[in-house]
Amino acid sequence: MKHRLFFMPFSIIVCIMMILIVEADNNNDGFVKARGIQLVLNGNPYYANGFNAYWLMFEASEPSQRNKVSSAFQDASSLGLNIARTWAFSDGGYKPLQYSPGSYNEDMFQGLDFVISEAKKYGMKLVLSLVNNYEDMGGKKQYVEWGRSQGQSINSEDDFYTNPVVKGYYKNHIKVIKLCFFNFFVYTFFFLYPNIKIMKHRLFFMPFSIIVCIMMILIVEADNNNDGFVKARGIQLVLNGNPYYANGFNAYWLMFEASEPSQRNKVSSAFQDASSLGLNIARTWAFSDGGYKPLQYSPGSYNEDMFQGLDFVISEAKKYGMKLVLSLVNNYEDMGGKKQYVEWGRSQGQSINSEDDFYTNPVVKGYYKNHIKGWIEEMASYVKSIDGNHLLEAGLEGFYGQSKQETNPSFQAGTDFIANNQIPEIDFATVHSYPDQWLSGSSYEDQISFLSHWLNEHIQDAQNTLHKPVLFAEFGISTKTFGSNTKPRDQFYNTVYSKIYSSASGGGAAVGCLFWQLLDQGMDTFRDGYEVVISESPSTASLIAQESQKMNRIRKKY
Repeated sequence: MKHRLFFMPFSIIVCIMMILIVEADNNNDGFVKARGIQLVLNGNPYYANGFNAYWLMFEASEPSQRNKVSSAFQDASSLGLNIARTWAFSDGGYKPLQYSPGSYNEDMFQGLDFVISEAKKYGMKLVLSLVNNYEDMGGKKQYVEWGRSQGQSINSEDDFYTNPVVKGYYKNHIKVIKLCFFNFFVYTFFFLYPNIKIMKHRLFFMPFSIIVCIMMILIVEADNNNDGFVKARGIQLVLNGNPYYANGFNAYWLMFEASEPSQRNKVSSAFQDASSLGLNIARTWAFSDGGYKPLQYSPGSYNEDMFQGLDFVISEAKKYGMKLVLSLVNNYEDMGGKKQYVEWGRSQGQSINSEDDFYTNPVVKGYYKNHIKGWIEEMASYVKSIDGNHLLEAGLEGFYGQSKQETNPSFQAGTDFIANNQIPEIDFATVHSYPDQWLSGSSYEDQISFLSHWLNEHIQDAQNTLHKPVLFAEFGISTKTFGSNTKPRDQFYNTVYSKIYSSASGGGAAVGCLFWQLLDQGMDTFRDGYEVVISESPSTASLIAQESQKMNRIRKKY
């Protein structure tokens, strides 16, 4: 589908994510921290059960589409979900959040504000992804293009990791977010003005992408017992001192739909459905670089409609007490990403032979392997230097390096789950799970077997080697192969949920998961085969709700 091509659940490189937990005034004030293998909030373990909905900001940027965001949070809340993962970036292209470095789209900011507000309303935490390595919605490619347009000598997209000007764009974006967003919401929004919206000149959601996916997790709660910041504590996530577990969904389309006011009912419905299943987290896209409905028209030049859509998404997530994971950039072509960034650079006279050189040229691959870890260390250290309250992740898909290649599917992506997550500034690890894509052509039974082993290995490595929490940020299986038969998907979900619960209930490193992706009725253009529409999937909805209840029982022990 047009809106999903770039969001194939397997990232090839890395995704750095920042968790910003914004709570309502309740009994969960404070920051979620990482403590050993747990996340804690106010001293108690914090567990997440949520969803992905990358589209929240996009849909909310259009007031007419904000109902979609609200519905998504409402649905998630009904399922007991407590966190949502979504995108909070779009560089250049269609419906951009950032038109060019430092130039933002007010509509998209308003959309993001709405998403945050809705998440708070429904007691939902948000994971806001801030940038990506893929081409769609800007990402690495868009940053390189911006650098090239300013006369920088850029040979390939890999310069995204080393060029001082390009890295400066990213660091400036982080600083803007810190100054314009973190302080405002943490110290003003929730404590003084519970109904305030994102102000006009908040330039914080710069798609500062760098590796494959630099993302920010923004946790926004409604008036409940989850105020505070989710933190990583050892192998757990914690909220107010308690283990925090996620059960959620993916809905990349939220911002896109919300950017059209007439379509916002879809966003609202999605949240409503998720809420009805007890979901507590949603993951969605907050980027779109160049092309159709960009968040970022060009480096630093943003689309206000998209910002308003994202505002709406955040508002709806807040409304339904849902957390959001906002992905800010991608490696795929759709919605910009890596390709768009390269194009922007090429348009300024930079010598670039092919974006495919990024994947095949041995020098380029070696360059990437040599610099990715150093880049993560540099950027992670910078983020922590200006904001030590928020969790940071290198949003890896979970592919291993040389030490455990046998655990990977039939390919590897140049990343190293162990090495990249051992960086001290990275608070917790992330994993994606899409065996139907990674092992295409294999039997369903083989895919389930791989999934079980994949989950076990990452949980054990997070606990015994990384000594950090692990969040399964994306998982899913396409229903296109099975038609109306939902049993294969239900078994797949049950496999994931069982592994997460088994670890969490025993004090292990697994702190939650977010399914891909939650959609509302009438969002057919966003369907990718992985979508969950609550009203159409009663058996799957029941499984999601059961997981929420089980994870909630763990929280209550504390």
